[in-house]
Amino acid sequence: MELKDYQQTALDTLDAYLEQLTLERARSEQIAKLAVAKPSLGLIVPDYPTEAWKTLKEVGRLPEARKPINYSTRTDGIGQTVPNVCLKIPTENLGGNSGGVESSRTILCQQHGLCSMDRSQ
Repeated sequence: MELKDYQQTALDTLDAYLEQLTLERARSEQIAKLAVAKPSLGLIVPDYPTEAWKTLKEVGRLPEARKPINYSTRTDGIGQTVPNVCLKIPTENLGGNSGGVESSRTILCQQHGLCSMDRSQ
C-alpha cells in the first residue's frame, strides 16, 4: 500500500522522535549509573522523553500544531519516566485502510527497541 505524503511525513516524524528517544535514553542510563556510583556528585537523571521532545522542537521536526506545546511527562509506578506518544494519521476516508500506517509504526517502534508486540504490557 502506497502511503500519502502526509502519512509518510507523520511516520518520518515518529521515526525521528524514536531515534532521539533511543539516544536520550542511553544518555540518561549512563548518567543514572554514574549517579549511583558517585552520589556525592549530586547528579540528576534527565527526563529522556522530554529531552527528546525538546531536541525535535529545537531542530524544527515537530508538526506546527505541536510546536507551542511542552511535552507531558508520564511516570510509571516507581517514578521512572515513560515515553508517551499519540500518533493520529487520517486515512483517505472513513472506510480507509490504516494497516500500512500501523505496520510502519510497529516496525519503527521495534527498530528503536522502544516497544514490544505484546500490547498487554
